Amino acid sequence: MYREIKNGEYTEYDGNEYRIGCFTSSTVNLISNDPASIYKGFIDITHPNNPNKVFRKIVPLKNIGKVYKVHTIAIYHGLPVGIESYHDDKILLATSDPIFLKEYGFEEVDRMVYMKEVNRDEVELVDKREPAPNFFNIRKYIMGINEYGITKNYGRTMELYFIQSQLELLPNCHLWRSRNV
Repeated sequence: MYREIKNGEYTEYDGNEYRIGCFTSSTVNLISNDPASIYKGFIDITHPNNPNKVFRKIVPLKNIGKVYKVHTIAIYHGLPVGIESYHDDKILLATSDPIFLKEYGFEEVDRMVYMKEVNRDEVELVDKREPAPNFFNIRKYIMGINEYGITKNYGRTMELYFIQSQLELLPNCHLWRSRNV
């Protein structure tokens, strides 16, 4: 059975859990990889070169539940280990714990970094959840504004946290920056 490996912010909407995409002060993009989402008002936004289906629905912020940071870990031989990547039925496990090198045949790929590719059925997948009560008050991503005044997410390229009140719009360049810079 397929089980999604999660890493990001999630919320509940209409009895299901969805990943949070871009958001404005009044709406949020909910993201799903389930084709059945089409029947719940989601639209297909899959890029032609992407083999994985992606669906989006824009909903009012007031209609969603609590926000959680969700991160899937693997339990391998009873011990928790990180997931570096996954494809089909294979998962690449990663850890800095040397017991995995000695006891379970992991390879040292860098100093104190051990990895091993295993079949998906060799591990138990567990979601670690942390509440994110102030998620919509913190801007995790650098945002931009296009000529129509719509906010866009320019990606997860920088792990910067800005309080909304510490941001200002730079003239003529359409980018946000911290007032503290």
